[in-house]
Amino acid sequence: MKRWLIAVVGLISIMVMVAACARAPEKVITPEEFYRGRTVTWIVPWAPGGGYDTNSRVLAPFLAKEIGAKQILIENMPGGGGYVGMSWLYSSAERDGSVISIMALEKLLFNEMFELGEPVACKSMMEYGWIAEWGGVGGRSVYMVPSARPWKTLSDLKGVSGLKMGVSTAFSIQAMTPLMISKCLGLPDLRMILGYSGSAEPTVATMRGELDLTAEEWDIAASYIAGGLLKPVGTNGRVRMSQYPDLPCLYEVILPGTEKWFDRQEYVSSIFRGLALPPGVPDDRLEFLRAAADRMFHDPEVQEAMIKRGSEIWLERVSVGEHASEGLKPLVDMPQSEKAEFKSSMLALIH
Repeated sequence: MKRWLIAVVGLISIMVMVAACARAPEKVITPEEFYRGRTVTWIVPWAPGGGYDTNSRVLAPFLAKEIGAKQILIENMPGGGGYVGMSWLYSSAERDGSVISIMALEKLLFNEMFELGEPVACKSMMEYGWIAEWGGVGGRSVYMVPSARPWKTLSDLKGVSGLKMGVSTAFSIQAMTPLMISKCLGLPDLRMILGYSGSAEPTVATMRGELDLTAEEWDIAASYIAGGLLKPVGTNGRVRMSQYPDLPCLYEVILPGTEKWFDRQEYVSSIFRGLALPPGVPDDRLEFLRAAADRMFHDPEVQEAMIKRGSEIWLERVSVGEHASEGLKPLVDMPQSEKAEFKSSMLALIH
């Protein structure tokens, strides 16, 4: 009898303890506690040595200091022009805030806008948790033609048939310039020749007469112009440049009704790099990282470190928090009919 009573009492005690544990509230872990002393992984979806990798290695130690982490380890995950790493972040990374990634915003944007079918897992780039975006403000460029061509200004190009410009690939920031020129100057048969590397090769090809028009940053263009190798016919932007006061800016000569193409190119050219979390990370950790990134980008030591690596241009424009993603929405949410027009217009130029 006593054994039975002892067993019952013991069972009841266990049940009471289990019930008490079940009712005990879970300890709330603050973002500060979560990151303190932790190792965070920073994904770079490209091979070591490039601009994205360099930016990441400069910034990671400063962000680690701001969040109290033990360290932020760089993990390169190249493949698919960046899509492999960006897809992995979306589909496979831990959703607790311990994994972040540098992102190529224009790649995600173009893939979504134009339905290019690149192997990225997300349906919308807005699903990521955007921490920050940074890049240049879109430098002033000079449009140049071969010295032997008769054109003197951008206006002279209107109505010219079969003009050729060179780019590396379609659906890229570089390819936005021929598209804008075609639309804004009324050149429906402008030909965009693919396969040139960077901006230097199209410029040299223009100098040889293979191409008819090229664009270079104004300080680089100066050497070609001074040597008589190329002839300037205008500049980008909405106002004339003090360095070339006699050259018309593109906005002066665009055709009525083509402002939207000018605006789109101007905006897309300022989109560069972003820092993001996978979807589903707790909001308080996302906000904590955003605040830390804001402090980091305003740290004079970060400015100095970027200057030493020759990367100061990437800090000309920084957006943190919700502002890092809200600027993308006008293009992401563009009506389908306009996206289709955008895509077909780009494809029509490719040769």
